[in-house]
Amino acid sequence: MSIKIDFTFDEYQIAKLTQIPELLRLGPAERCLKAMAKPIAERAKSLAPSSRVTGTRKKWSAKFNKDAKWQIDSGKQMGIKTIRHNKGARVYIGAKWPKGNKQQFDASPKGRRH
Repeated sequence: MSIKIDFTFDEYQIAKLTQIPELLRLGPAERCLKAMAKPIAERAKSLAPSSRVTGTRKKWSAKFNKDAKWQIDSGKQMGIKTIRHNKGARVYIGAKWPKGNKQQFDASPKGRRH
């Protein structure tokens, strides 16, 4: 079973559509992409490591512990960024600038235990 829909446009309608700036025409698609990215970002927040939960804060040195600018909870720094361009829109999901770039991850051979 297939559904076939034919749209017919005359020259006048096409001329009117092309008068709308491209970036405005892409607005509905951009909003749709952003809505689709929200559950993925929420999942990324839940998967991000938290030194408060894992107990790695207890392993911090006294000097590092005093430096508040590095005490970042990774889950709170995840976000969504939508970028428009003439070919469409892109959605990036990840760490927010600038605090998200200061996240500490355990890259040792043992890695992070789940």
